[in-house]
Amino acid sequence: MVDSKNIKKIFEFNFWTNGQITVQDDGSIDVDGDVSLNKLCKQLPVQFGNIDGDLYCGANQLQSLTGSPHSISGNFYVHDNQLTSLENGPMRVSSSYICKGNQLTSLNGVAELIGGNLQCELNPLTSLNGIEDIDGGIWLTYNNNLPLLRTLLSKNGVNFRNEFGYTRSIRMILNQFAGQGRRGVLPCTAALLKLEKVLQQDDPTISLRGNIRW
Repeated sequence: MVDSKNIKKIFEFNFWTNGQITVQDDGSIDVDGDVSLNKLCKQLPVQFGNIDGDLYCGANQLQSLTGSPHSISGNFYVHDNQLTSLENGPMRVSSSYICKGNQLTSLNGVAELIGGNLQCELNPLTSLNGIEDIDGGIWLTYNNNLPLLRTLLSKNGVNFRNEFGYTRSIRMILNQFAGQGRRGVLPCTAALLKLEKVLQQDDPTISLRGNIRW
């Protein structure tokens, strides 16, 4: 039997909210409003169901997203934590998903639907696996071994936090095909290979082959 009073007590000790909370029969918590994690935690201390507002868990010590709600109608803030994976996170985020400043090497487990931006810069990413459907844009820290063609799934394209020199040209080409997904792979690849030839006229060591991958 679910101990609703104890679950509410744990929630109130660890979180702030401006909305109403409801403990469901399975022990999960729905919140009609914004929620903020106020205590330092390695994992969310309760299991959420759905949050009709923002969920702020940034600048904490999270190592896991276990306990995350299934859906968030606002923004999801988990930046500046110790996350190595986005598994067990929310499946739907109606606004932006902010996971920058973690230890992520891929985006496996990221929400299947993101209604705003995906901000995942300042992570040691070697893959963009996990991206499915993003209505906004993607923010990344550029490196020449990061596959970038999957950013074509983003309807508003890609931005580089550390834009310099020829990376502006790479971004502009990617954004010509934003939102096209796999349909845009071949023409985008051709444009990037053409750019590579131009760049190599000044510096033969430049290679974009690490970026021209899905």
